[in-house]
Amino acid sequence: MNADTSGYRIELAGVSLDLPLIGGTPSFYVLDLSGQAKLNRHFANALNMRAGKFDYHAILTVEGKGIGLTQEMAREHGRYAVMRKTCPPYLQNPLVVGRIASLTTQKMHDFYLGRDTADWLRGKSVLLVDDVLSTGGTANAMLEMCKIIGAIPAAFAVVLTEGEAWSEYGGVPVVSLGHIPLPPMRV
Repeated sequence: MNADTSGYRIELAGVSLDLPLIGGTPSFYVLDLSGQAKLNRHFANALNMRAGKFDYHAILTVEGKGIGLTQEMAREHGRYAVMRKTCPPYLQNPLVVGRIASLTTQKMHDFYLGRDTADWLRGKSVLLVDDVLSTGGTANAMLEMCKIIGAIPAAFAVVLTEGEAWSEYGGVPVVSLGHIPLPPMRV
């Protein structure tokens, strides 16, 4: 693992990746799994092995770069739930967790979940899946949604932790394939 001014090189589950550095305040390294079918499948298999020690009966993720990963992780379960960043018309009477700050988009987001999906998740032990766990904004939204709907968080499964090498977050275990630091602050 090493960092330079253009990015960060890391090996995850036997795959070497160069993560580009995105400037701004704050700056961060980006793992973009969008459209990467083989990579999502590979990482999903590795994460499923690590998450297999937890008893869960459903998977919950958020709309974003981790959808392909979640799709692959859910192959054995047949179904997963997605918290949406917008409220499409087909979500009748949705539940909402609001005003969550995103490091990646550098915006505030609300997250929506349809009542039918909430009913499906209620009372289930749930694996919470995302690409990266960094500042905890998205993780907090998933935990809050679980609380609202009466689901039980079993564990977080993420490809990377960033900044903090999380082994647990909000009292919930975290499994990951690797860890990256936050980029050095620019002066």
